[in-house]
Amino acid sequence: MSQNYIVSTCAKLFLATIGGMLPPKTACTLPVNSWGARMGTICLSIGAAAFLYAMNAYAVDLPAGAKKATMDEFKAFADGKPVKVEILDLEKPVSAELVWSWKKGTITGKADVGGKTIDVKTKLTFKGDKACSAGKGEKPSCHVIYIDGDKFYEVRDDMKVHAVSTVD
Repeated sequence: MSQNYIVSTCAKLFLATIGGMLPPKTACTLPVNSWGARMGTICLSIGAAAFLYAMNAYAVDLPAGAKKATMDEFKAFADGKPVKVEILDLEKPVSAELVWSWKKGTITGKADVGGKTIDVKTKLTFKGDKACSAGKGEKPSCHVIYIDGDKFYEVRDDMKVHAVSTVD
């Protein structure tokens, strides 16, 4: 088996994994010798990295100019206004048109979850410097809010962006 064949096979697996067609466990089947063992390890590593990249295909970095908002600043920015939301860290792409209402203590609107439209009505609460939402019977999901221009970012504790919202 030539080195070019092995590299070509790894490249095909890498592209298939990024495209979501193969799980990362699909590694090169190589002969067990020093070259094959090294390439198998490299190929498996590339496949795993590609799979993780594909799982975070919707990831967005927090802009450098985004400012951490107090809950009073967030309320002044978004309360009662229509908001277009893109949720980034779920298995399927989710977009929504929502209204955050401090007076009612709710987040309401419609969401598109992988092509299916659903009604949204969740409870809005606050925990320290975090805004929290929870569907009926669910544990609250809380995020720190950052504002940049007409957008606000819901940021998880690990500093990954959960959602990007644009205020209309």
